[in-house]
Amino acid sequence: MKNFIAFFLRQGVLLNIIFVGMIIFSATIALPNMPVEQFPNFTFGEVQISTMYPGATPDEVERLVTEEIEDSLRGMEDLDYIKSTSQADRSNINVKFVDDTDYKALYNELRFRVMGIQNRLPVQNGEPLTPFFSEADVDEWLPVIQVNLISKNDANPLPKRTLVLLAKDLRLRLEQIDKVKKVLLLGDNQEQYTIALDPQKLDANRITLQDVAAKMRLAGQAPPSGSITSSAGESLIRIDQRYRSSSDIYSITIRQDGDGNQVTVGDLVIDEESGIRKLQGNLINSINAADSTACKVLKLRSGNAFKIKSDVKEAVELFKKDYDQYSFEIVYTLDTTKKIKDGLGVLSESLVLSIIFVMYLLFIFLAKRSKKLTTIGTVIALSATVVSYASSSTLVQAIAIGVLACFVMYACRAAVLTISGIIFSFLGSLLIFYLTGQSINELTLLGFVLVSGIVVDDAIVVIENIQRHREMGKKIKIAVIDGTSEVFWPVLSATLTTMAAFLPLLLMTGSVGDFFSLVPIAVCTALAISIIECLILLPLHVIDLENLLGRDSAPETHKEECLDDFLNREGLLGKISRFYHTCLNWCLNHPVISILSSGLLFLIAIFIIIMPAFGFTPLLKLVFFPDNTSIMQIYVRMPGGTPMEETDKVVRKISEKLMAKGPKSISSTTAQSGMLVDLDYKPVMSNQYGFIMAELPPKAEREFTDAAGFIRDTRTELENEFEVNGIDLEVVSAKDGPPVGLPINVRVSGNNDETIMRAVDDIMSYLDEESNNSLKGIIDLKHDRQLRSNILSFKIDREKLAGLKLSEVDVQRFIADSLDGAYIADFRRSDEDIPLKLRLAESHIQDPVDLLNIPFINQADGKRVLFSDLGHFTSSTVSSSLIRWDFQRIVTISGNLDEDTKIGAINVSSRLNKWWLENRANYPGTVISFGGESESTGKSYRSLASAFLLAIILIYGILASQFRSYLQPLLIMSNIVFSFTGVIIVMALLGIGSDLLPEGSIRPERSFLTVNGFMAMVGLTGLVINDAIVLINFINQRIKDGLPLQQALLTAGHQRMRPIMMTTFTTIAGLLPMAIGIPDFSIAWSPFATAFIAGLTVSTSMTLLIIPVLFEILEKFRRNKFFKRFHNTLEER
Repeated sequence: MKNFIAFFLRQGVLLNIIFVGMIIFSATIALPNMPVEQFPNFTFGEVQISTMYPGATPDEVERLVTEEIEDSLRGMEDLDYIKSTSQADRSNINVKFVDDTDYKALYNELRFRVMGIQNRLPVQNGEPLTPFFSEADVDEWLPVIQVNLISKNDANPLPKRTLVLLAKDLRLRLEQIDKVKKVLLLGDNQEQYTIALDPQKLDANRITLQDVAAKMRLAGQAPPSGSITSSAGESLIRIDQRYRSSSDIYSITIRQDGDGNQVTVGDLVIDEESGIRKLQGNLINSINAADSTACKVLKLRSGNAFKIKSDVKEAVELFKKDYDQYSFEIVYTLDTTKKIKDGLGVLSESLVLSIIFVMYLLFIFLAKRSKKLTTIGTVIALSATVVSYASSSTLVQAIAIGVLACFVMYACRAAVLTISGIIFSFLGSLLIFYLTGQSINELTLLGFVLVSGIVVDDAIVVIENIQRHREMGKKIKIAVIDGTSEVFWPVLSATLTTMAAFLPLLLMTGSVGDFFSLVPIAVCTALAISIIECLILLPLHVIDLENLLGRDSAPETHKEECLDDFLNREGLLGKISRFYHTCLNWCLNHPVISILSSGLLFLIAIFIIIMPAFGFTPLLKLVFFPDNTSIMQIYVRMPGGTPMEETDKVVRKISEKLMAKGPKSISSTTAQSGMLVDLDYKPVMSNQYGFIMAELPPKAEREFTDAAGFIRDTRTELENEFEVNGIDLEVVSAKDGPPVGLPINVRVSGNNDETIMRAVDDIMSYLDEESNNSLKGIIDLKHDRQLRSNILSFKIDREKLAGLKLSEVDVQRFIADSLDGAYIADFRRSDEDIPLKLRLAESHIQDPVDLLNIPFINQADGKRVLFSDLGHFTSSTVSSSLIRWDFQRIVTISGNLDEDTKIGAINVSSRLNKWWLENRANYPGTVISFGGESESTGKSYRSLASAFLLAIILIYGILASQFRSYLQPLLIMSNIVFSFTGVIIVMALLGIGSDLLPEGSIRPERSFLTVNGFMAMVGLTGLVINDAIVLINFINQRIKDGLPLQQALLTAGHQRMRPIMMTTFTTIAGLLPMAIGIPDFSIAWSPFATAFIAGLTVSTSMTLLIIPVLFEILEKFRRNKFFKRFHNTLEER
């Protein structure tokens, strides 16, 4: 290995050119041109099939539309589930494909199957209903930005049609921007031309609605009429009588008597109620409580969100100048660059502070310091910290770091070499990402943060060992070769074990697996480059700097390393060495107490995890994906039967209430009436639903610091004011990460509807009762049968109908035509065709009962048959939505969890499942299953468990091959248990502190175990194993040198104490600002940093104190005859 190191040292010129060239190219070309986004785009493997059927009841929609589409999908392979929702006017079917299958091929097959049965669907406007397909992906959920157009003049607002036409022109402009994939137009509601007939005029002229419809259908056509050939050539002939204006319609003759008197359509209409109207079922969009249309900008994978946003704003400014004669205003919403900037801001600010702390700590540990030099270094470090924290200027922060770096370079260049190695590793990783088309996003940043401690660790191990050989009096080149070669295999092995810990994460399935696949890629890329840097480039740079700047000052020379050398050290390091010697010596002399103490801590950690299963209140809250507190979502549910227009009034009042808080609290509100967006990012349609998304301003512009507290206070305020007369509000933070659904989602299915509802009521009662006891924190509990709709059924007198020689179809058509309108033809506008419909005037038909006095037919003998002669109406209420899961009716119970509660989705499902097992005999034929966050989190945990098991096997194999032992790898891997113990216990203590201490002392979010926290545990695996590998390797070397066992343990412990403590302190220093929340607290990053620090602190103590004890016990077992024979066999191999 020494020859290998020496060979690369001889290639110094070439390696330095590569080093500098990579840094320059990465900094000037790769980094500025890399795509930047919040999350990479990928599909969730889900398709929504939406079909509009205006005027149909939920039962009719289910029977005539939903079941037909479901039947077309029977037998299709690789379907995870089919969830269908049938509501008045609409069918929604969500199809989830099996994870990690060919989504594109399955989507094409699904479309082919559904469109193949379109002719079996009901006819509307002369054509079969058309299903619409939409795939769920990240782009739809997180656009770059949304540009909204609203009218500026409230007294004389622009017509909605004008806003739509302006938005269409803007869309064309925005689609020309480089790297824009597409622009979605929102608020372009479908319209129709309605002819409203006066029932009294119809009666006076003895004309029925069907008579008018028949005449109008004969006109308004443009059929081809052949062709004619003349000297000028061939010409096509047609009669174009399509409807283009109201005069074209009103001039149609309905009847002409013998005297020549005509009755036209214009004689029968109510002009005020006729004209262009919004189609039933369309949504009502508003921004800041004003009517709006919007352009949602989606980018290509290679696009930079900041660059596209800038280009969008430039295009919008030109657009405003071109249409300055119109009084409209532009409002920007859903600006993901704000979230990216906040996230990058937290990381960059923490990175600046961590660089300062790391350089200072390396200076403390490695430099030969006088009191004067130490004082100067401390003052400079403190000054740099204050300047960096107080200033938002990148230049000022760079100058502060530069001054400290220059000082450290003078006092201890090893510290600067370590930092430069980290920068090289990250820039090299970004270069690889740039060349492979990857982006900078929260996931790649998470990977880089995870690996930063490991990169520092590797560099410290190498440079400290070179320093140790230098202190032994060796020449620089010999010290570099000997020091690097001595730790080459331990460092390489540690890096490979870290890769082995992360690579199995690629096996995670579904959207969560797709979501986090970039993390192991980023980690392994950075590690691969860092191992080259610390084992090849770093040794070279140590020699180059000494040749350039002269010999670095080193502590006194030691020809041999013995315990006295460490115990006689001066200064702070000497005090630490003597304290460590006392602690380690005690542990070695009391092995039973030491092992039992560490085992007790592990058992306490296990009990903390499983304590909810025994009825105890959990100390930790498992939040796989934390809330996005930059967005507040308000779900509005009105009483059954509420028209969309009434829902919209309430939605706008809430929006006005929120906007009244001012721009420092709420920057904008985006609202839609007629739908809400659930936590799976799927739209749920109903006239009684409203959805408001309130965006909070950037952190620097807010008048409050606790976003979660602000949302909680706003929830109380809105519920107190608006939850009246049956209105239900749900105010929550937006979810971050892929769709996982609500924390509480229980599906109840069976054969008997009465039994199902009894089970639903009992489950609701149980959860409501437990929400005040063991499951405290459950809020917004509801089930999907609670929302009811009024239904009027017409009971036909079949005897009278038969006597009049009429059919039931005639009755159905009369009701539908009178209320919804009879389709006549298309009305041609300048840019599109819209349906032309004929109906009775709404002013005369306020209620379907009013139809009873309308003539149904006029008989030849002059008698009139009123609609009331054919039957009567009955009233009833039905569920507003009918839900089916895999072709079977279900009832879904859903609920949310308060932000402060410690319980999670798994706690609720576990407790409810236990209750169900005890009581299910009371509900024969009924079963329950769990969905939403519980199901998604369960799948994620199972995927993580599989990945963790594979990682353990790979790590064990790597360690066994290096140490040629079956038992020593187990000793090293015990450090994983120690780090896990530290994370659980420290996070639990923080949870207890947040409950017992005054509010605000410790934020509850600090004790959340998020997916980032789990990633921190995986990252800890590599770091703590690295420390243990090098320690065990040194113990083995000291034993080979002939030292007695206990002396070898003490000597190796002292040799590794300084680099292990350096690694721990520098890593903690790097993460401490993020954990504390300096400069800003982040719910995504603070629990991550806290978990990392907690695990590292405990595992470091265990590495230095318990690993030697375990080694001593293991060595005694190995000297047993059986183990000795087993070991000799392995050595022979």
